[in-house]
Amino acid sequence: MMRHIQGYVFIANLGNFYTIFGKNTSNNKKLKDRKFTAFEHNGLAPYNSLRELKEGMKEYTEKRAHSYITAKKLEMEVAETDEETFEFEKKDSLIAIMIEKERNRVVSEILFGPAVEGKRNAYPLPGAQLVDNGFQTFYAVDGRTAYKRARYLASEINRQGQSPATISTFSLEDT
Repeated sequence: MMRHIQGYVFIANLGNFYTIFGKNTSNNKKLKDRKFTAFEHNGLAPYNSLRELKEGMKEYTEKRAHSYITAKKLEMEVAETDEETFEFEKKDSLIAIMIEKERNRVVSEILFGPAVEGKRNAYPLPGAQLVDNGFQTFYAVDGRTAYKRARYLASEINRQGQSPATISTFSLEDT
């Protein structure tokens, strides 16, 4: 069943790259009281409210004052099966997601978009991590739909990276 993700995240600008943070979902005793975790490593769990978001941002800036951070509203629809990806055939603003597993447990879901000239890419994969490409998503280009472009990247993640992959819609807006 399609996974709908909606909520708030903050993005830290770390100089050459960005990191997206969402709420902490860790069961680790050392980390369970922390109010933020890297979004790609927390099961793609955003904050549910602006209050939670502000608490996470406050704690982050207290620990890492050197970063510039910004709050965003996030929306995603993630295909959980190959059949569900076909629902995206006529949509734009798509991404591929590389699913990394350890012992049959998902440990991270890395978000990928198109390679962008002048920015770091994921060569030999035909794309780049969203945190490296400035959060650019796939749109129709040169007669190729966003769906075909995202689907091709997901297939290459699977083939070259030997990792499962899926596609998703992706939207970030200012709060």
